[in-house]
Amino acid sequence: MTIPKNILCAAGLLFILVMVVYTNNISGSWHLDDHTSIVNNPKIRMESVSYGAIWDATHASLDRGWYKGLHIYRPISMLSFAVNWLIAGKKTTIYHLTNNMIHFLTAFFLFLTISKLCRRKGYFLYKNRYSISLFAAALWAVHPVNTQAVSYIVQRMAVLAAMFTVLGIYFYLKFRNEGKWWFLGASAVCGLLAFGSKENGIMFLASIGFVETIFYRDFEMKTVWLGIGGVLVLVGTAFIFLTMPGDPLGYMEGYEGRPFTMWQRFFTQGKILFFYLSQYIYPLASRFSIMHEFEYSTLMPLWSVGIAAVLLLAASGIKRTPILSFAVLFYFLNHVIESSILPLELAFEHRNYLPGMFLMFPVAVGIVRLIDHAKTREFYRLDKYYAFWVTVLLIFLGLQTYTRNKVWENDRTLWENAAIHAPSQARPLRTLALWYSMNGQEDKALDLYVKSLSLKDPRKEYTQAVVLTNMATIFYKRAEYDNVIKLASAALRLHPAYRNARVLVDSAIKKKVADG
Repeated sequence: MTIPKNILCAAGLLFILVMVVYTNNISGSWHLDDHTSIVNNPKIRMESVSYGAIWDATHASLDRGWYKGLHIYRPISMLSFAVNWLIAGKKTTIYHLTNNMIHFLTAFFLFLTISKLCRRKGYFLYKNRYSISLFAAALWAVHPVNTQAVSYIVQRMAVLAAMFTVLGIYFYLKFRNEGKWWFLGASAVCGLLAFGSKENGIMFLASIGFVETIFYRDFEMKTVWLGIGGVLVLVGTAFIFLTMPGDPLGYMEGYEGRPFTMWQRFFTQGKILFFYLSQYIYPLASRFSIMHEFEYSTLMPLWSVGIAAVLLLAASGIKRTPILSFAVLFYFLNHVIESSILPLELAFEHRNYLPGMFLMFPVAVGIVRLIDHAKTREFYRLDKYYAFWVTVLLIFLGLQTYTRNKVWENDRTLWENAAIHAPSQARPLRTLALWYSMNGQEDKALDLYVKSLSLKDPRKEYTQAVVLTNMATIFYKRAEYDNVIKLASAALRLHPAYRNARVLVDSAIKKKVADG
């Protein structure tokens, strides 16, 4: 089968864009969950391709650091990390290059999918499907909102789930247009691969339902009310189960170490989702961070009311503005797993990777309509500058992405940036202090450790015990044993079971006795 030249040109352009704007992330170091999921995970240390090695990689569950491999855990993602380990071990370059390549493929599949969708909604979209789909995919590919998913190695899980989701939608569209059943089978396989990459891939079937409803059905308002009724029934059922006495589902256990309740998290997500959307609209690199501060207040439920209003407007506008409605509904639908009631951290930007895939679709349609209008009306001959303005916008977004990627160079750059965005949180300073300590700047580390002790921390007693023990370790290296005993003893008062502090106290006492 011969691939059309315009498709090859689109693939080439998207490849160049992605590789250029992400060229400075390949030297980035390991961060956060990279260590627990990859660096310290013995199950993904593949030394040769064998059944046993593949089995271990697909059963590389974390098990709270014990890595027992008792069950399958995100097998597609973990197997990809195992292959990278086989090639390069702990060297991060190959992991980043793999992430960048998957991001390019996702953008290319998004281009193909949008091109298929354009065939379903009128002559204008059909006529301009190539420019609309290429522009939308390019805008999404270079947008800085995706940097956390692409440059944070372990978030390949989110990227793979998105890639298989959009590829599955593409195959479903091929099935609906051509009627060949093997396309439906390929779509189903992609759905399974999405789920095997990360659990939010389970929303694949709902996404397919949205595509079918909006692009292949004669839509009526009664469908909206039926949908709203169904959602209310589901929400009501969930509310009953989640508020039953005794926590029968064992669900609330995940909130034991969180500084917020389930309902506080749920209502705060409304504000967070609107914040994510503001990052798409106003995408300066300085607005992105590994940490953001969102304080719960009694006004938070109003944000949820706002989301409900947006969803109702989007659903009611499916006939008039199907592309915009689809993009909005797809965005909120695919945030359901991580941005509702699960006991996860409040906010992470990588959660936007899949939900935001189609947000650039209506933007591209709007701009192409504007250009088309200017061309027919000779309005300042704006059409003559089409390529220029598109290039300017892509360069602007690309520069923001390139700038943001610099922050992912190492833990110092990442957490210095986080300290700006979350100044009242202890975690950025605590992590920075550890980096300085490991890189020989112990006085700087001690200063940051002391400052972190007065800041907010969700697990304050435990983390303060860790901080005090880390400070004691620095003084132990300096043979200042009185300070070691003082700090490590304070750590034990906060967390009596903390073994590292106990070992330091005992060792310091022995050293003092030996020194006379």
